[in-house]
Amino acid sequence: MKFLKDYQNNLKSKCCDHLLIVLEEKHGRFLQKCTRCFRLSESVDY
Repeated sequence: MKFLKDYQNNLKSKCCDHLLIVLEEKHGRFLQKCTRCFRLSESVDY
């Protein structure tokens, strides 16, 4: 589960520097939503 640990260390949002929440995982990618501006983003593969 190393990728989860690495992922949790990189939860800062690029859009407004607030934490992202993970909505779901699809095909090895994490669908994320910013907790401030609610912008959706898809992470890179881990």
